[in-house]
Amino acid sequence: MADAYTPTDGLKNVTSFPTDPADETAARKQVQDVLDQMLAFHNTHLAEAVYYVASATRNLGVAGVQTITLPFEAKKIEVRATVLGTKMFSVGAWAENGIQSRMSCGDAGNWDASSGMISISKSGVYQVIASVQNITATGFELNWSIITGTPTDTANITIVASAH
Repeated sequence: MADAYTPTDGLKNVTSFPTDPADETAARKQVQDVLDQMLAFHNTHLAEAVYYVASATRNLGVAGVQTITLPFEAKKIEVRATVLGTKMFSVGAWAENGIQSRMSCGDAGNWDASSGMISISKSGVYQVIASVQNITATGFELNWSIITGTPTDTANITIVASAH
């Protein structure tokens, strides 16, 4: 069904919806026809999945692309990355307009806010960042870069994606 009713002028159309229906059955049909169209419109515009939570891990010593699978094309993505047993964590957001931002805390409690999705930093040892790229109908990619050092930790990642 298109996003228009038949007739397009709805109940204003006195040919399809006469002011004085012929009988009770005709009156019920007028009301039911409009309700059926409203129900069909509503059912075709329901979101199949509004929010979806996924988890992943990442060896921080490996640069490159990591594919995250989702059941839909995301309109908004939030990522929480942490290295268990440390103070290191990063919270990032991506929106459909392509803007990414994050807030991160390094192992020494040093805060950082910038563009990009993830930044994991161990003072004097390493810094790793990741950005969202290539949003598809079935997920997205995180592109990881090692900025400094030789990381050996693993990040635990929680993804909250939404559509509609």
